[in-house]
Amino acid sequence: GSFSACHRAREVSHAVVPPCAAGNPGGLPTPYPSVARGSRRALDGPKLSRHPVHPRAKVSLSIRRVTRSEASRLGELAARLFREAYGPTHPEPTLSTYLAACFSADAIAARLGEPAHSALVVENPSGDWLGYAELHAGPPEGPHISVARPLPSVRGLEIVRFYVARSQHGRGVAQALMAAAEDLALAAGCDAIWLQAWQEAPQALRFYQKVGFEVYGTATFAFGTRTDHDYLLVKALRAAATA
Repeated sequence: GSFSACHRAREVSHAVVPPCAAGNPGGLPTPYPSVARGSRRALDGPKLSRHPVHPRAKVSLSIRRVTRSEASRLGELAARLFREAYGPTHPEPTLSTYLAACFSADAIAARLGEPAHSALVVENPSGDWLGYAELHAGPPEGPHISVARPLPSVRGLEIVRFYVARSQHGRGVAQALMAAAEDLALAAGCDAIWLQAWQEAPQALRFYQKVGFEVYGTATFAFGTRTDHDYLLVKALRAAATA
């Protein structure tokens, strides 16, 4: 099915944490609610490359890490995909203010310079970028997060942002990008991945459930003066790590 590029994680200045820092990162409610949300060794695992093939177009795609020198390009992609996903529900002028603060070249370069931070990009053979994921080693914690049941992890990796261009929905791009994020987490010694997902994006929730995430609590996301309500979603990786 199609995938909505709908993960909006909190926008905070993460503290540097050690490789997959110790912490505590389950199923989605049924039926779904009407709406849902998004040390260097930690993130310097083996080179990532996957080649999912569109069943009709037979187009190969690769997934790789983004370098700090590509911060400006990633910022342009991130701002475009955020606006594509949330323009209808998160209006101006707050939207442009948020995009400028979060996705400037300087802001992204600073995040990519953190030892615990990394980004993956999906590109086609022509070099076009089709989606990306921002990752940060560390557990779900902070006053904006409420954990409802024991977390399945001692070493978590956060998917801070996860977006795929709308033109690529339903082509397996999101699944391949998530698999690459899991590969990186396992290579870094993590045993779970986690994220926040808006409670008003059912399509995104269905995708996250399909790839194995479960609800472990709730969280909030500040957007200007408004507060959105998210689910805290976690996927344990222990089985995959020991398989």
